[in-house]
Amino acid sequence: MIDLLIDRVGNVNVFNILFDGETYAESHLQSVMDEDLIFEYIKEIENLSKVSQALHSNIGDTTRFRPDILKELKILGETFFLQFFPAQVAEKLRMTNQKYLHFNIDQGLSDIPWELLHNGECFLSDKFYIGKTVKGAYRSNSPIEKDKLRMLIIIDPTEDLEWAEKEGEELFKTLKSKISPSKLDISFIGGKQITKLKLLSLIKDKHIIHYSGHLYFSDEPLENGWLLSNGKVLKAREIKNCGFSTDLVFSNSCDSSKNVRYNNSHGIMNYFAGSFLMSGIKCFIGTNWEIIDNQKTLDFTIRFYLSLLNDRSIGESLFTAKEYARRNYESWDLTWANYSLHGPPSYIIINKPEKNIQKIINPNSIINFYPTPVARSYKEFLDLEMEESGHQKAMEAVINCFEDYSRLIGIIVFSNHRFQSLGNNNPFEFKLKTWWEQIYQCIWDFKKLEISMFMDSFMKILYSNRDVINKMVD
Repeated sequence: MIDLLIDRVGNVNVFNILFDGETYAESHLQSVMDEDLIFEYIKEIENLSKVSQALHSNIGDTTRFRPDILKELKILGETFFLQFFPAQVAEKLRMTNQKYLHFNIDQGLSDIPWELLHNGECFLSDKFYIGKTVKGAYRSNSPIEKDKLRMLIIIDPTEDLEWAEKEGEELFKTLKSKISPSKLDISFIGGKQITKLKLLSLIKDKHIIHYSGHLYFSDEPLENGWLLSNGKVLKAREIKNCGFSTDLVFSNSCDSSKNVRYNNSHGIMNYFAGSFLMSGIKCFIGTNWEIIDNQKTLDFTIRFYLSLLNDRSIGESLFTAKEYARRNYESWDLTWANYSLHGPPSYIIINKPEKNIQKIINPNSIINFYPTPVARSYKEFLDLEMEESGHQKAMEAVINCFEDYSRLIGIIVFSNHRFQSLGNNNPFEFKLKTWWEQIYQCIWDFKKLEISMFMDSFMKILYSNRDVINKMVD
């Protein structure tokens, strides 16, 4: 990983580069940039975001002029890139093969959308898994080992964001169906039932929190927070006091207060992210400007989580979602440009790969898509497990499930064996040991004659695990 440390003294930027923790030979490199140029760049980017939002609002109007937003974004990003970085740093960013890029920056540089800088060949977000940390805002903590992730989705506490409700329900439904409950324990809360006390009790032990609702901003960092019903605010100070140490907060939010010293939405969002990092979280994903509520935002969010819950780092997961949006949404759509990671991009929430390497099939997939006998017997086993009905009943259910699975495999192999005119090898009656012996005899016939069989790759897995299956049937 590249750690790019940038200090700012007056109008002088001081750069130090760490490669995997080792200091780069050339240190304390400098560039000079006046404050007004930084502000102009941020303002121009925000203006382009407003144009993109206007195009979203008039998407059906074919007569409307559509400016080349991507081209403008590239010109601005490349101009700023050349002005801001010393030549040595710029060249390193162009030539390196490193994927992780972590900006450790001075507070005065926190509003710069680093992902949108352009090195002459591509945007930085097209090349790197990017995260940023403002000095003093992040408290480094080692990941805590966990066997299962706990996630909370918090939706529209003020009940005035219609799309937020749909987003939360779709996200909950998708993750519930696609991620195994052995890996993810997911819960959902929404509407005016969300009180401060209830929310403080719910968030305390969660590893991931997804929030879609209004944000409340204050000039005091720890007074920022989530806006609840009846004008109440759950503040960063209160979150910090409850022992909050979650791995990730993902905030699809809009602001509800403009009484802070920042005069651009990008600055407000960064200020809010800093407040949450101070309250104890490891990583925060937020938006650079207010989001457009639509299906693309929801799809982006779902793609991020599916990647993250496939044991990828937060930075890589955000990169994957951005890459999809860049390639599949309209050129003027800036969904990909709107999201930033505050925290180290290499952070992996699931840090016990030795326990997840088995890649257990999602039980919901078995119940929904497997043949009825297998699905039914497997569900019976899950129900007994949930009821804690005792070891004997659970073992009987496992045996029944394995027998149904064996019948299914036998039907596939024997019918394929007969179709290839290799004879009728299926046993006259179902005896588990004899049944599997004949299955492996058929597979061996295919291997000897070098005949490809139906579900060939699956049969290879069966053959490689023959010893395990033999122990199960003995």
